[in-house]
Formats: sequence, structure tokens, C-alpha cells
Amino acid sequence: MGHPVSSTPCHFCVGYTSSSPMRRSIFLLISGLSGTALLIAAISVYLLHDVDQEQMSHLNAAFAGLFLESVLFGLIIGGLTGLLVLLGRFFLRRTSHSPRAMLALSLGIGVALIQYPWDFTIRKAFPKFADLSLGGYLIAATVFCAAVLLRDILSQSNDAHVPYFSQGTPNAGAVMKRAIILKAIYAAGLVVPPMDVLQEMMAQWSAEESEQFKKDIGEFTQPIVEQLKSSDLWRDVEAGERAFLQGGLSSENDQARIDASWLAESIACLLWALQMIPSLPPYDQETGSDLVQEFKAASIQEAVNRAQLRPKDEIEKQRNLAELWHWRARTRRLQEEGKLDGQYSGLTIAQIIAMTASKAADKGDIGQPINGDFPALGKSYGELTSDEFAVMTSIAQERHKAFNWLCGRSKSGLWADTPTDT
Repeated sequence: MGHPVSSTPCHFCVGYTSSSPMRRSIFLLISGLSGTALLIAAISVYLLHDVDQEQMSHLNAAFAGLFLESVLFGLIIGGLTGLLVLLGRFFLRRTSHSPRAMLALSLGIGVALIQYPWDFTIRKAFPKFADLSLGGYLIAATVFCAAVLLRDILSQSNDAHVPYFSQGTPNAGAVMKRAIILKAIYAAGLVVPPMDVLQEMMAQWSAEESEQFKKDIGEFTQPIVEQLKSSDLWRDVEAGERAFLQGGLSSENDQARIDASWLAESIACLLWALQMIPSLPPYDQETGSDLVQEFKAASIQEAVNRAQLRPKDEIEKQRNLAELWHWRARTRRLQEEGKLDGQYSGLTIAQIIAMTASKAADKGDIGQPINGDFPALGKSYGELTSDEFAVMTSIAQERHKAFNWLCGRSKSGLWADTPTDT
């Protein structure tokens, strides 16, 4: 079911990059390499006196030379490893993923710790090959570090695409990915006004202006699509969503565009479930686009890895509340269509509504009833204007769908297949 009203266009994109975690991991790798090498150098010089005979009386000078070597050791291995990992991410199509920072640090420390006994053994057993062994160690350590970090990236990306628990409910990573995808669709939906408004506008434009507008739309939506593809999220974008994102200004996209403009309500529900916002707006208040715009993270993979859901019973309670408000919207719609004029188990629909509102208020789910009805915008639900009713219906419908999906009510697991029956 489509939404009856649209919203005002605004401009923002998905807001995720992957450069910061990657830089942090490589920085920690270099820090682990150089820092550990410096510590070993200090121990070897000042405690073990492992220096050339002529330097025994000049330990500070000996350490100064090892200090420079330690820094270069970290920069060479870390820099070359970073380059190999960047190239590997590109060819493996994992540019949104970064190796874990603590793994990189531990790897740097481990490689530096192994280097000293390796170098000591070669110098004592094969002194002629000491310089050659150092070069070989730099190459082997670089390849080893790059292989470990790339393996970590692949394991993360494989884990990130397991969308559901065995019980059929989406896990925290799947919820985070769905929120990111919905944000992209929301952004694309708000950039173009409804088709009837657009046609009136284009009727007053020249051919050049119309073409320029179409070009501008493409320039806005194409980066969204490309970012989803480069972030490995495109395969999680459902068929109807792909058609919308790539459909441009086709009239078939008009209802999908209106529906997309209401996705802020679903996004808010997912963010609440992910513990990223403390509460949801009341059911007579729209979720503002500012909340969606503030939904950012350093990288998609970082956001997926750190995602945590609220307890299931809390999410189920919110699902019941969304269903309750959606039920009230449905009953009013059926009342207006003259389909609820009779009695049900000896009660009129007005009595059923009054009883339901009273029980919900007693549990603290809604405010005190007004005239035996749900309170909305300071009056009874039945007194809402048609425009107010349309807005509140869309709010309840979108939140109901989001919570049903969160609770595993979609048999296929797909967002598009999520029911909103009341």
C-alpha cells in the first residue's frame, strides 16, 4: 500500500567512507613495528650490549643508529603492506572493508619480535648473509602482513552478508545494512517532487532546462548507486529498490518516490532498535530528516561490526504499539467506507475503540483517551482532518512494517515482503 502524501525534497547522501579505519589500521601496524623494534633495540644495546666491539664505549651512538633503523623498519613494512592491502581490497571488491585495528597492532608487534632472534641467529651463524637476510625478512614480513590483513577483510565481509539468525529474525549487522540502504533510497526519493508537480514545473521550462534537470537528477542518484555497489551493499538492495534507484524520472517511479519519502519513519525504528537513538517520536509526529542526516559512521563495515540490537522483548513491545496505531488507522478508514456499522460480539466499533484506548492508556502505551478515542494532535483520533489522518496513517504504516521486519514477520526475509496486517 502506497503512502497518500509526499514530502519536501532535501539533499544528502549515504555518508559513509572507509578511509579512516584503513588509515588507523596501517598507522597501528607501523606503530607496532617501530615501537617494538625500538624497545628491542634499547634492550639489546643497554642490557645485552649486543653491539660491535668498537661501539661498546659509545652505546648512545649505537642506539641512535638502531633508532633510525627501527623507524625505517616500521615505515617500509607498514607502508608496503598498506599499499598491497589497498590494491587487494580493490581487486577483491572489498573497498568498504578495513582490517581490524587491534589485529594490525598485534601483527606489527609480532613481526618485530620475531625479527630480532632471526637477525641475531643469522649474524652469528652466517655473518656474510646478514644484510641479505634483512632484505629477505622485509619482503617476507610485508607479504605475510598483507596476507593476514586481507584475510581478515575477507572474513569480515563474508560474515557481514549472513543476514539472519536461524530463528529468521535479522541480526544486528543485517539491521544496520538495511538502515544504510533505506537511507540511500530516502535520499533518492526526496530529490524529485511528485510526478504531477514535476510535470507542471517542466511545462514551464525550455527543452534545455528540462534536459539539464534530468542530468542533475542522474548526477545525484548515480553516486548513491555507485557507493552501494562499491560498499558491497548492492546485493542486499532488493529488486524493487534497484529499479527505483536506477529508474530516473519514469512515471512508474512516482508512487515508489512518495513511499521513499516516508522511509524516515522506518529508518528511525531501525536506529532505535540498534540503540542509536533513545526513543521514537510520538505517533502523531513525523520523524524529521535531520535525524536521518545525523546517521553516519566512519565506515559501513565499522558500523556493521559494532551494531547491537536492543533485547527482543523491547522490540516486540514497540511492534505491538505500532500495530495498535496502525489498527486505529485501519478502523477509521473502514468506518469512512461504511464497512464497520454493525456490532461485533455485542459491541459497536466505537465501544471497541474506547475499550482498546482505555486499556492502552492503562498500560502507558498511549496518552489518556479523548472522547473515548486515541489522543492525537490534542484531540480524538476520529476528529483528525483528512490531511492529518493521512499523515498519521503513513507514520503508523511505515513503523509497523519496520518492526514486523525486525521481528521476523517477513517469511522470505525481504523488506518488500513484510506484511502489515492488523
